[in-house]
Amino acid sequence: MRNLLLFFTRYNAFLVFLLLQILSFGLLLRYNHYQRATTFSNLNIVTGTMIEKTDKIRDYVKLQDINTQLAEENALLLQEISTLRQQLDLNTGSECIDIYPTLFANNYNAPLALDTAGMGYDSLAIDSLKKQAALELEAKISRDARLYNFLGAKIINGSLYRTNNYLTINKGSLHGVRQEMGVVSKNGIVGVVSAVSPNFATVIPILNRNLQISCKVKRNNVKGSLTWNDPMPNPKYAYLEGIGKDILIMAGDTVLTSGYSEFFPASLPVGVIDDIQLAEGSNLYRLRVRLDTDFQTLEYVYLIDNIRKNEQRTLEDRNK
Repeated sequence: MRNLLLFFTRYNAFLVFLLLQILSFGLLLRYNHYQRATTFSNLNIVTGTMIEKTDKIRDYVKLQDINTQLAEENALLLQEISTLRQQLDLNTGSECIDIYPTLFANNYNAPLALDTAGMGYDSLAIDSLKKQAALELEAKISRDARLYNFLGAKIINGSLYRTNNYLTINKGSLHGVRQEMGVVSKNGIVGVVSAVSPNFATVIPILNRNLQISCKVKRNNVKGSLTWNDPMPNPKYAYLEGIGKDILIMAGDTVLTSGYSEFFPASLPVGVIDDIQLAEGSNLYRLRVRLDTDFQTLEYVYLIDNIRKNEQRTLEDRNK
């Protein structure tokens, strides 16, 4: 105690000076918008840089796990490519004759020709329709592929158990990131980009009460809004709302993105319904959805750039 008193006695002038400096700096930031904005901007840059440096060291230690994860993702991509090729073969191959003859006739306004013996379809007409269908399918795939660009990023900071959570990623405007880009993982949707600096960006995840995502139930294509408004927040669950109780809903139903959003394409995985409730005093369901994205282990994400978003928004604004 004596040494502590001697310390304060010896350095009392310096301690008072330091206290006054802290107080004046606080008042400066409190009542001067420009200085406050500049200071917080610089602090964000310094903090982001420090987090990134620390993350690089952690990545070096975890190289084996990262390589394993990348290998798993590559395997999933190869599997998807294989599945798509099989679907293309089915749609353009001989199997499609029995499945799609009426569809071909309706889509291309061409009557199906029957042979004179009444035994089946005219081979020349079918070959022509198959070629036309293949060209249309190839054009559609090429056209849809150009609707979105994708950019990989890594989560370097964030929260999971607050009312309004956030995530920070290591890509910014210098890498092509913009506000309102959708964010997904290899398993499902994650959220939407909310703010961007040159080298970093913040994401509002599904785990935020300020975000609502238009989704659909795969079974019957009925639409609803995915929200995170549980009084006891859990990063494993969200709620699908806005669906009437007259609609057949079952536990285990798959939930996908509806496509009614500028952020996400249709039919991206969201989760599975595991609890069915009726909203209090309402005829609407409150469906608990177990999310496909595991936010507790989430590390790498992909940003979706909707190339035609501005065109769509401009057109829709004319109707407001």
